Amino acid sequence: MSYKSFFVFDNFPQHLVDDAKSIWNNLPKEKENNPSIIKHRQCTPYFEHYVLGWKGELFDYYRNNFKSIIGNRGPLMEFYVCAPTNYVSSPHVDRGRTVGLNIPVEVDINLSTAFFGKYKDLNEYKSSHREYTWNFEAPKLNKPFKGMYEEHKFYHHPIDIPVIFNPAVPHGGWNKAETLRVLLSLSWDYISYEEAVSKFKEVGWIDEVSDS
Repeated sequence: MSYKSFFVFDNFPQHLVDDAKSIWNNLPKEKENNPSIIKHRQCTPYFEHYVLGWKGELFDYYRNNFKSIIGNRGPLMEFYVCAPTNYVSSPHVDRGRTVGLNIPVEVDINLSTAFFGKYKDLNEYKSSHREYTWNFEAPKLNKPFKGMYEEHKFYHHPIDIPVIFNPAVPHGGWNKAETLRVLLSLSWDYISYEEAVSKFKEVGWIDEVSDS
């Protein structure tokens, strides 16, 4: 049976999208000695993180929008920056979080997409047996997996509006545009994906919830 590993936010507050864009546009991009950024990681030549952390005076005004819904810690805030033209993220799981929420900041929706697995069981996917190529410091909450892309096993979405997804299910994406793809990615590690979806439905950000 297929599994709904992501949901779009039907009624995500527009001011949170606008604020995400404003944070990115005004964020100093220096890689070192930058008080606005906890850590910068060049994960691959085509993919980098700007890590803003779990807490801090600069961005707690943004995190506070989620605390009454999810809980009093976090979310972890990171910008995911994907290079133009040839960025590809093959199917993988995120080992350090139980819930992911991606907000479009700069996305060419005609030349960029994300995909999310249709099956919760990793045995449904072909493993690529590739190794992680960068150091991973967060708690390993999910079983490591890197897989082969088989189109029919994934839902596809251009990330034109925010989405919530299960990081334990293989997912990925690509960017074929001539411009960067930038997402603000929010993370939690103390609540299940299903619980988070239910909470966002309760406050009306998601209209419909179904398992398939």
